[in-house]
Amino acid sequence: MNRTVVSALTLAVAAVAATTASAAPTPTTLEVVLQPGQRVAMTMSQVPKGEFRFVLKASSDGVKKFVLSQQRVGSTRFKVLDGASACDAAAGTLLCSNISTPAPTATGSYIFRLTNLSARPMSMTLKISWRKITSAG
Repeated sequence: MNRTVVSALTLAVAAVAATTASAAPTPTTLEVVLQPGQRVAMTMSQVPKGEFRFVLKASSDGVKKFVLSQQRVGSTRFKVLDGASACDAAAGTLLCSNISTPAPTATGSYIFRLTNLSARPMSMTLKISWRKITSAG
């Protein structure tokens, strides 16, 4: 499992998922403290056809507003998670799970962006895993 801890203003994390299109990408965990308005981007390469599964944990002493987006290189970006709509809250922390999106083409590369839209710094942990499914695409 890949782990990255950051607090820089701009960051791009490259997660090399697999060396061949038939190999399953390695689950990746990103741990970051994002300042208000800050964004982090992560790229997964050589992703076979299937789906991505996400678990996101966000904590802050204020309102938690964020966007997680996905974009296949050469395609349109879309929102995976906007705010806390699919999240459970407890004691200053949001946990967002059971979220999945398609990886519709074999050997694609994907960019995931996580943006803090709240007025306070936010500690975030994003886990992205991939699984093969026959109905993707």
